[in-house]
Amino acid sequence: MSNKGGYRVYTTDVLVIGVEAAGGFAAIKASEDEEVDVIAITKGSDIGRAGATVTAQSSSFAIECQGLHDLLGAPADTRDSPEVFFEDVVREGKNVNDQTLVESLVRECAPRAKEMEDWGFEWDKTWFYASPGHTYQREIYPVRAKDVGTGVLMCRVMKRVLESRPNSQILGSMLALDLLTTGGEIAGAVALDLVTGELVVFHAQCVVIATGGAQCLYPYVSTGKEMTGDGHAMAYRAGAEFQDMEYIQFIPGQMIWPPGWHVGVMPWVGLMHCTWWYNGLGDRFMRRWDPVLIEDVTRDMWSVAVATEVLEGRASEHGGMYISLAHLPGDVVDYVGKSSPVGWLNYSDFDYKPLIEMMKEGLALEMANYCHFWMGGIKINVDGETNIPGLYAGGECAGGLNGANRISGVALTQCIVQGARAGISAAARAKKSPRREVDWGQVEACRAWVYRPLEREEGTNPMELRDQVTEFAMAKTGPVRDQVMLEEAIAEAERLKKVELPHLYCKAKNPAYNLEWVQAIQTMNIVQVLELVANSALPVENSRGAHYRRDYPDTDNDNFIKNVVAKQVDGRCEVRFEPVKITSITPPNGIRPYPG
Repeated sequence: MSNKGGYRVYTTDVLVIGVEAAGGFAAIKASEDEEVDVIAITKGSDIGRAGATVTAQSSSFAIECQGLHDLLGAPADTRDSPEVFFEDVVREGKNVNDQTLVESLVRECAPRAKEMEDWGFEWDKTWFYASPGHTYQREIYPVRAKDVGTGVLMCRVMKRVLESRPNSQILGSMLALDLLTTGGEIAGAVALDLVTGELVVFHAQCVVIATGGAQCLYPYVSTGKEMTGDGHAMAYRAGAEFQDMEYIQFIPGQMIWPPGWHVGVMPWVGLMHCTWWYNGLGDRFMRRWDPVLIEDVTRDMWSVAVATEVLEGRASEHGGMYISLAHLPGDVVDYVGKSSPVGWLNYSDFDYKPLIEMMKEGLALEMANYCHFWMGGIKINVDGETNIPGLYAGGECAGGLNGANRISGVALTQCIVQGARAGISAAARAKKSPRREVDWGQVEACRAWVYRPLEREEGTNPMELRDQVTEFAMAKTGPVRDQVMLEEAIAEAERLKKVELPHLYCKAKNPAYNLEWVQAIQTMNIVQVLELVANSALPVENSRGAHYRRDYPDTDNDNFIKNVVAKQVDGRCEVRFEPVKITSITPPNGIRPYPG
């Protein structure tokens, strides 16, 4: 570390932004080369203190069974194979996946899982699961996942590995702000030290973005409230390309009534596919979407169906849908609770048993959609490279792998495969590429927009504006859209950029640990993500996976087997179509009723 121009400066070969599942794996793989220095930064105080991974409490890894059997010695169904897993991911992604990324996922997931085991990650090899969309029971959990949480266990193992490497370090409480480029190539990044309020410059040959999704563009989320698309926004400002930002995964799992019961993640989420769902008219509406599977459908159709009922005026009393367990015998419900080591407690030790008892007596809960996962993101190739030399991405912030819908269990698997690829590639480039000098004009420009809310004496309240933006985003770019909605969203994003964001101000002026200031910065980021989403969704005039156009309700395989690529040009979002990368599965032809 050094000081220059009043800035604290860290010099490193590889900078990893975000250090949970994908970022942690990237940092570990990059630091395997002892000649490469690695710094990983996170918003949280340490690894596992922020991000989506730590909220992945009951999440699984989807790993093809042949690899589980051969490499991990697990008694998995060997009829499964990388080829079958590949077919499942592409089919459920509605054929717009980048098949080169899918091939990498299905062939490298088992070796990465074995690598985690070698680090001390304990896989539970006694029980396997198949969520909707999977042909075989290939979802596997770690030991103690039910009482500690999958993501927490993963972060603990990666922290231990990184701390054992003398050429790697983790810096917590760092909010990444902007990427630095020189001659069109990466030169580092600027971050805000949340504890001191100082700007910090990282002079790096390569940067890996692993910041997860932008769930907090919407009011209800399954992650922490810090998932504000910071990585998306800084990459967008730097000129990175994005792929398929119209595909965002929602799940109707947010309890909105009765009040006081939604505390953290509910322990009975596994019962969700066993519940019956009713609209405000008492109609079990999912039968109209899939008369065979009914509620046991994939998440894209589920969320679209709920959003459609709400938009068409058939919502429950408080704006959601009713879910009921009244059709199940009480002893079946009790068995589900007894099968968990913690019963009806969640990971915060909040007891849901009284609520379950009320549901057994006939109480119906009201549920709404929450934002869960981003299929679209920064455009990468199979090695995690972006269109900016020296910039890499992996995990949820990267687009292309999942196509129009992600099936359960692929999220963490994507993180370990793409994180590894990005880390290895970044380290290799750092060893052979010259270090670019920092453009201090860019640093000063970053300081100017970041510090503006502290310098103003009046203007727009960032807390209030963020709430307004999230409600608006859900109304216009949620699971169901149309042309008018999307045009309104594009216009509103432009208005916010010109009218509201320049006038954000903070009442508290002390930069040290100023949460109001952090909210202002994050609000600027989510507005840029809104711009990306709306512009990407508008030209996609068909319904596919998580993108449902009520003005174009069919799945058009003749005209829309292609990807949307978005990029900021002269301050505006420009989009174009590119052909889907196909390796072995030729997409079908024809126009079909949704879900295609």
